[in-house]
Amino acid sequence: MKRFSIPDGDDALIVFLNELLYLWDVHRFIPKRTTIAKDGARLDVLIEGERFDPERHFARKEIKAATYHAFSIGKDENGMEARVILDI
Repeated sequence: MKRFSIPDGDDALIVFLNELLYLWDVHRFIPKRTTIAKDGARLDVLIEGERFDPERHFARKEIKAATYHAFSIGKDENGMEARVILDI
């Protein structure tokens, strides 16, 4: 289980994705369930998961970063929609 806090705002998704990549790079942590709660101007994030086990998991390519290039986020008729370009 990992817990962290990020500033709320339009770039919170990029920060969150890059935090997940950090957990993968450093701990080989694979998320299974995420809980996000708003606390003032911050988002408290709790991620439940496990360490990567090559006997049970498969990883094809590693993602290096979520970028701000052409990043967009907004509401649509189904809820929210985001566009994120990932560096591999």
